[in-house]
Amino acid sequence: MAMTPDERSEYPLCGAKKKNGDECRAFAGQGTDHKGIGRCKYHGGSTASHRAHAAREEAKRMVTMGEPIEVAPGQALQSMLNLSAGALAWLKAMVGAMDPAELEKPEGRVLVGMYNEERDRVTRIAKACADAGLGERQMQVAEHQTDMMGAFLERVMAHLGLTKEQRKMLGPAIRAELPALSEGSVSHASDAPEPVGAA
Repeated sequence: MAMTPDERSEYPLCGAKKKNGDECRAFAGQGTDHKGIGRCKYHGGSTASHRAHAAREEAKRMVTMGEPIEVAPGQALQSMLNLSAGALAWLKAMVGAMDPAELEKPEGRVLVGMYNEERDRVTRIAKACADAGLGERQMQVAEHQTDMMGAFLERVMAHLGLTKEQRKMLGPAIRAELPALSEGSVSHASDAPEPVGAA
């Protein structure tokens, strides 16, 4: 079925040089399984190399560019590590779901290549994070936050006028509730145990 002018305008042209020197006016990927990308079937679009190129171009199209935002260098490194690790996990799942025959096809080889490239990228970014001392900085931030929380609790206990014995019970109570906090399932006040000394 012939394409309408509007449909045709949505696709780039093949652009390959014909024998007479003119550019091919067929649309990109015409007659192939990668319509809209690469050469048409008359200019090698169905060959393994062209199909592999088309698969890579299609994968690149999935990547979208966002607006620029201000970010600290350490935060950018950590974000890139997280993104790359997520992409690696997705590619690993895609490759793992393919049978050996599919892996031999151009699309399969492209995905395997992308998986290997992403694995190398994760390693490089992780090394950059380590070289920048991000792990040590995160530990310092955590220690600082712990000190701040400790000072905050001291002021709260002083404000409430808690006795020495009551202060001793605060530590075990906090430790008992921490697992629920890390799991995002903090109990409601109605679920809390009865306070010691309550009527």
